[in-house]
Amino acid sequence: MATNFRISVHRNSDSLHLNLIGDFDVTSVQDLVNILRDHHSGASRVFIHTNCLEAFNPFACDVMSSQLHAIKSQFKRIEFTGQHSDKIAL
Repeated sequence: MATNFRISVHRNSDSLHLNLIGDFDVTSVQDLVNILRDHHSGASRVFIHTNCLEAFNPFACDVMSSQLHAIKSQFKRIEFTGQHSDKIAL
């Protein structure tokens, strides 16, 4: 994992909010996927906030697209928000 990457998790009602902070690399993708698997129960919507991301590994974005494809079916909606959402959105 990028040494400065972390994910802040907040839940309200049926929504799961994940704030991505730091550098986004391949290991960060796996951390994100693990959190989605661990916290999916009872959540139908996921909001992945990207404003606090700093650096992006292009390969990580490709890996994320393939990893999250299988998880998408567990949620009604996965939405990327923030200024960097276009870099990592599915």
